[in-house]
Amino acid sequence: SEAVLRRLVTALPRIPLRVLVRTEDGLPIPGVEVKAATALVLKRKDWSTQAEAEGEGAGGIHVAGRTNAEGICRFSVPVCVPLKVEAEHEVLLGYQEREVLLTSFSAREEFIAENTLQLWQVEDGKELVVFCSSPRSNLRPLLPGACEPFAGFLQGRSKKEYRPDDRGCVRGTPKLLKDIRTVACMGWRS
Repeated sequence: SEAVLRRLVTALPRIPLRVLVRTEDGLPIPGVEVKAATALVLKRKDWSTQAEAEGEGAGGIHVAGRTNAEGICRFSVPVCVPLKVEAEHEVLLGYQEREVLLTSFSAREEFIAENTLQLWQVEDGKELVVFCSSPRSNLRPLLPGACEPFAGFLQGRSKKEYRPDDRGCVRGTPKLLKDIRTVACMGWRS
């Protein structure tokens, strides 16, 4: 019966699937890896490898691509087949997935990412200068040569602490930057 199901899936007509990835304030996120696969036969093993089939010789439809500058990725997928759609970017979007059943002549799926700030630090004499940039527009902005990812933490008005990852990235709501009250780093006074 699994072989019959696989043949049926490959014989079904295909429809365009448009996947849109954007921030909470509507800005597109380019370079997001997007995958769509038949939900019945594929499972997530590790994002750095291809999806692994469950069982020996299991088949199915599997398509992958990246979002363009407008945050859009387009696929051709079978109609009326449960699909698992996955999206991830190592800096801008944590892993997200959803299962969908497409029944119209064209379909659209949307993934929303938290806003991401990238913080950089450089020592200038007896001061620590912290720069903020948007990795959405440029993952490695032009900064003074001695800059490195920020190793401290941010504290918001609500006393919430934000700690950047090893790239200096902090994720939060569109109002994240407005909420920051204190920038602190070990060995430095603010």
